[in-house]
Amino acid sequence: MGFFINSLPGVLPLIAALIVCIFSFIRNFSTSKFTIILAIAVVVFYIIGVIAKNIFRKHYDAAIKAYQEKKKAELEAELAAELEAEKQAKEQKQREKELARQKAEEQ
Repeated sequence: MGFFINSLPGVLPLIAALIVCIFSFIRNFSTSKFTIILAIAVVVFYIIGVIAKNIFRKHYDAAIKAYQEKKKAELEAELAAELEAEKQAKEQKQREKELARQKAEEQ
């Protein structure tokens, strides 16, 4: 996705130039008129591409950051659950040892 976003400023002017070329060929524009229209189209669509790239990049980065934060929260919750389970297992072992020691003392 990042490659697509970064290539927008280059791809949009190329597409615009292709359309201008086809349109100019069909309409039989003169070379000077074709050159002016082509230059304007390339510059305008390059600017549009840069703006679109910045907008898409901002949203893409925000989505990636939100995904990473969600994964981090899930991992932290999982780790906390594992630590709690280990703590309970240790407490259970201590209780069992204590009960075994009490039974041994009674006998």
